[in-house]
Amino acid sequence: MPLSNLIDEFQPIIAPGFETDFLKASVAYMQNPKDKLGFNSFAYSMRELIRNIFERLAPDANIKRCSWYKPTYNAQGKETITRQQRVRYAIQGGIGDSDLQILLQQQYTDMADAMKDLIDQIDTLSKYTHVTPKTFGLSPAEARVLADEVAVSVLSECYLPCEPSFRSKFRRKY
Repeated sequence: MPLSNLIDEFQPIIAPGFETDFLKASVAYMQNPKDKLGFNSFAYSMRELIRNIFERLAPDANIKRCSWYKPTYNAQGKETITRQQRVRYAIQGGIGDSDLQILLQQQYTDMADAMKDLIDQIDTLSKYTHVTPKTFGLSPAEARVLADEVAVSVLSECYLPCEPSFRSKFRRKY
């Protein structure tokens, strides 16, 4: 996918203003094939953009009201929302697992796989934010393959049946 298409493809899931500007700045890192830190910079900025998108799609207060929510605590004992919980809410909202399974039947398994794939892609981005000899100086071709894999994963997971428009049909019940 050409870089210009990446921006177009993300338009349905990013908010105008900050998120759009953030995406354009992230893609700009990949524009200079001589920049040996191009993909590393792209990786950290895309990871942060994805974090921002999921914080918008899955506010803490909404997650905490879900039947499936179980509190987690950081090293300081402060209750925190995990990346997995945020992704889960963005995809399935407050619909409980058993109800979701009934509603979607086979697609439920597909959604669990999709959530895992999305978390794995974010973890891949995280690996490239820590610059080491293995992650430094990727060729433009290697960088494009990784960028495309991340984009395809994020975009496909954000278009799952349980996107907000799907969830809104069940909001009164759930």
